[in-house]
Amino acid sequence: MAERSIHLEFVGGPFDGHTQAFSPPLSELGSTVALPVNDNVFRMLAGRRRGPAVESRNVALYELYRRSGEWRYYFVATRPAAELNLEAWRV
Repeated sequence: MAERSIHLEFVGGPFDGHTQAFSPPLSELGSTVALPVNDNVFRMLAGRRRGPAVESRNVALYELYRRSGEWRYYFVATRPAAELNLEAWRV
């Protein structure tokens, strides 16, 4: 039997309303995610080709919650990228 995918919704912040398909296992979902905020990310989320490389000056932070049986990433804050040690988050 094929595993069904779920749709994660982003609530609030710069990615508000974006949904992303994800196939189990759910244990691979990060409880917190940091997404760069730049034109290329928005282009790719819209299904368009990325443009020239651009610097991400800000990062949007989201936390994962399950409410009413639905998984959602809720906006926490936007931080300047220079303030975050993103290398410490690498898996």
